[in-house]
This record gives sequence, structure tokens and C-alpha cells, in this order.
Amino acid sequence: MALFETTGLRKSFGALQALDEPDVAVESGELVGLIGPNGAGKTTFFNTVTGIEDLDEGTVRFDGREITGLPPEEIAQRGLVRTFQQTRELETMTVLDNVRLGGRDRPGERTLPGIVNGRRTRDREAAVTERARELIDFFDLDGMEDEYASALSGGQRKLLEIARALMLEPKLFMLDEPLAGVNPTLERTIVDYVERLNDDGMTFLVIEHNVELLREFVDRLVVMHQGRVLADDDPETILQNDAVVDAYLGETLTGGVD
Repeated sequence: MALFETTGLRKSFGALQALDEPDVAVESGELVGLIGPNGAGKTTFFNTVTGIEDLDEGTVRFDGREITGLPPEEIAQRGLVRTFQQTRELETMTVLDNVRLGGRDRPGERTLPGIVNGRRTRDREAAVTERARELIDFFDLDGMEDEYASALSGGQRKLLEIARALMLEPKLFMLDEPLAGVNPTLERTIVDYVERLNDDGMTFLVIEHNVELLREFVDRLVVMHQGRVLADDDPETILQNDAVVDAYLGETLTGGVD
């Protein structure tokens, strides 16, 4: 059984059919890229399977259970975690506190449990802080943990968002254009981090416009077009697929894909 699987998803916005039954499956441990021309439905796919937007029809299964229609926070707590195209850091909080926000099961966030279970709260908050510092160190942001997030570059903000999401201990990590707006040097750095996490067993589904770079590190590419899955295969086979090339006519296949 796949770790993640969608069946018969449909989503429309007025007369626009954004999703037209794109059936996608991801096995545990895979690193899968999701590509397609502008308007293909990629971000709508992410938004609906993670509960940000409601589906009109269809089923989403994750880790052996149906999660269709669950609220985003419950889906995330189950281990299906995503980032966004535009980073969502809190600029007036420090890097450390931004990462800590992603911590699971924090009784200190609620007043009464924090008072009643004082020692448990302190122990849990200490564990959250320790894990946040480990992630800050992993992403080479350790010299900036006390800096406000507003002081970070665009690429560093991407790393901050990934670190915060990792606090939720994802079983499937869905990245929405992690390289967008990032300089070429940091692009490669982010790719290296993703590969390291995947080598350690983390499963990924990645939307990315830089197909040329994406093809270098994913196991498989899923191509969406007009809300459907057009092709699903290894990168080299996909990029020689005539139907895929036709779908990208008018765009550069190796870049500029939304």
C-alpha cells in the first residue's frame, strides 16, 4: 500500500475545472517531483490534499487511513506536512522562536495545562527548544538563531520554513517550489538538504519550476496538465515524452513552470 494516494479528485472554481481526477501515489521513501505548465493544477492539488481547500469529489489516503476533508492542522499532526510558495515566517520573532512554533504537543501554549502540569510543560518546552536548535544547526542558521526573521535573505527564509515544518516530524513532506526566488548557489544547497533528508528515510513530493535541476535528484516525475496526470515515470523518460513536450509548448521546459 502506498504511503499517500489520491483517487478521483475533482475541484472546480466556477467554470474552471482545476482538478480532473489526478490519481497520484507516493511510496514510503520516494522523492517525487510534481511538474506541469502554468495552470496545470499543481498548487490546487497541494491545497486540497492538505485541507487548505475543500474538494468537490474524491478520496485522499495517507499512512493507511482516509484523510479526505480533515482540517489542515489534523492532517499535519498525522505527518502530512507542506510548505508554501511564499514563505510564512513571522518577521518580528527570532529565528529560534519561528522554528519552535512548529513543535508538536506543546502544553505551554495553553494556559491551564501550562499551570497545572508545570514540570511536564518545562520538560516539553526544553525538548522543543533542543530540537529547534538541532534543525537550525542542520541548516547552517546557527549564527542567526537570535536574529529576527526579517533579517534573513530569501533563501534563508526558505530554509527557516523547511526547518519549522520539520518540527512536525513529517512522514510525507510536500514542498511547494522550494527553489523559487533563490540564487543558484543556495538552490544547490537546498537540493543537498532535501537529498540528505531523503537518504535518512524521509518521503518527499516536490513542486518545482526548475525542471532541469529537479530531474537531477528525484526518483520520479509526475506531470500534470489541465488538472489531470499526463505522465508518471522516471525523469529521463518523462522529458523525452512527446505529450509532455507538447503540453509545455510556449514555455521553456527546463524553467518557468508554475
